[in-house]
Amino acid sequence: MIDIELEELHRCDDWRRLLEGYQSLLEQRISAAEAPEKLDGWLPRLHAVEGVDDSDLSRIHGRLIAWGFLTFRLAGRTAGIQYQISPAGKQALARHPAPV
Repeated sequence: MIDIELEELHRCDDWRRLLEGYQSLLEQRISAAEAPEKLDGWLPRLHAVEGVDDSDLSRIHGRLIAWGFLTFRLAGRTAGIQYQISPAGKQALARHPAPV
Protein backbone atom coordinates (compact mmCIF):
# COMPACT_ATOMS: atom_id res chain seq x y z
CA MET A 1 0.00 0.00 0.00
CA ILE A 2 1.39 3.40 -0.92
CA ASP A 3 1.02 6.57 1.12
CA ILE A 4 -1.31 8.24 -1.38
CA GLU A 5 -3.87 5.48 -0.76
CA LEU A 6 -3.70 6.04 2.98
CA GLU A 7 -3.91 9.80 2.55
CA GLU A 8 -7.00 9.43 0.37
CA LEU A 9 -8.70 7.20 2.93
CA HIS A 10 -7.79 9.59 5.73
CA ARG A 11 -9.10 12.56 3.72
CA CYS A 12 -12.42 10.92 2.75
CA ASP A 13 -14.47 10.43 5.92
CA ASP A 14 -17.22 8.58 4.03
CA TRP A 15 -14.75 5.97 2.78
CA ARG A 16 -13.51 5.33 6.29
CA ARG A 17 -17.07 5.24 7.68
CA LEU A 18 -18.05 2.53 5.19
CA LEU A 19 -14.97 0.43 6.01
CA GLU A 20 -15.67 0.91 9.71
CA GLY A 21 -19.25 -0.20 9.08
CA TYR A 22 -18.01 -3.48 7.64
CA GLN A 23 -15.53 -3.87 10.51
CA SER A 24 -18.30 -3.28 13.06
CA LEU A 25 -20.61 -5.78 11.34
CA LEU A 26 -17.84 -8.38 11.34
CA GLU A 27 -17.14 -7.80 15.03
CA GLN A 28 -20.87 -8.17 15.80
CA ARG A 29 -20.99 -11.46 13.92
CA ILE A 30 -17.89 -12.76 15.68
CA SER A 31 -19.26 -11.90 19.12
CA ALA A 32 -22.64 -13.49 18.31
CA ALA A 33 -21.28 -16.65 16.69
CA GLU A 34 -21.13 -19.90 18.58
CA ALA A 35 -18.06 -20.87 16.53
CA PRO A 36 -16.42 -17.59 15.43
CA GLU A 37 -13.42 -19.46 14.01
CA LYS A 38 -15.73 -20.80 11.29
CA LEU A 39 -16.68 -17.32 10.04
CA ASP A 40 -15.00 -16.53 6.75
CA GLY A 41 -15.23 -12.74 6.97
CA TRP A 42 -17.59 -12.28 4.03
CA LEU A 43 -20.46 -9.90 4.75
CA PRO A 44 -23.63 -8.76 3.00
CA ARG A 45 -23.60 -5.34 1.36
CA LEU A 46 -24.22 -2.41 3.68
CA HIS A 47 -27.10 -0.33 2.32
CA ALA A 48 -26.93 2.35 5.01
CA VAL A 49 -24.08 3.82 7.03
CA GLU A 50 -24.55 6.53 9.61
CA GLY A 51 -23.18 9.82 8.34
CA VAL A 52 -23.02 8.71 4.69
CA ASP A 53 -25.61 9.60 2.07
CA ASP A 54 -27.19 6.36 0.84
CA SER A 55 -26.97 7.57 -2.75
CA ASP A 56 -23.16 7.71 -2.44
CA LEU A 57 -22.67 4.15 -1.22
CA SER A 58 -22.34 2.50 -4.65
CA ARG A 59 -19.67 4.99 -5.69
CA ILE A 60 -17.82 4.59 -2.40
CA HIS A 61 -17.92 0.78 -2.65
CA GLY A 62 -16.38 1.06 -6.12
CA ARG A 63 -13.63 3.40 -4.94
CA LEU A 64 -12.74 1.21 -1.97
CA ILE A 65 -12.54 -1.82 -4.26
CA ALA A 66 -10.44 0.09 -6.81
CA TRP A 67 -8.01 1.30 -4.13
CA GLY A 68 -7.73 -2.21 -2.68
CA PHE A 69 -9.36 -1.53 0.70
CA LEU A 70 -12.41 -3.73 0.08
CA THR A 71 -12.88 -6.99 -1.83
CA PHE A 72 -16.03 -8.61 -3.14
CA ARG A 73 -17.32 -11.91 -4.45
CA LEU A 74 -20.46 -13.16 -6.11
CA ALA A 75 -21.90 -15.59 -3.61
CA GLY A 76 -24.80 -16.93 -5.61
CA ARG A 77 -28.37 -16.06 -6.42
CA THR A 78 -29.64 -15.77 -2.88
CA ALA A 79 -26.64 -14.26 -1.10
CA GLY A 80 -25.70 -11.91 -3.96
CA ILE A 81 -22.53 -9.88 -3.65
CA GLN A 82 -20.57 -10.16 -0.43
CA TYR A 83 -17.80 -7.90 0.82
CA GLN A 84 -14.72 -8.24 2.97
CA ILE A 85 -12.21 -5.71 4.24
CA SER A 86 -8.90 -6.48 2.58
CA PRO A 87 -5.66 -6.70 4.53
CA ALA A 88 -4.81 -3.23 3.16
CA GLY A 89 -8.17 -1.94 4.43
CA LYS A 90 -7.55 -3.38 7.89
CA GLN A 91 -4.08 -1.85 7.96
CA ALA A 92 -5.43 1.51 6.83
CA LEU A 93 -8.10 1.53 9.55
CA ALA A 94 -5.47 0.68 12.15
CA ARG A 95 -3.15 3.43 10.94
CA HIS A 96 -5.84 6.10 10.56
CA PRO A 97 -8.57 5.57 13.16
CA ALA A 98 -11.64 7.76 13.13
CA PRO A 99 -11.19 11.16 14.77
CA VAL A 100 -12.64 11.38 18.25
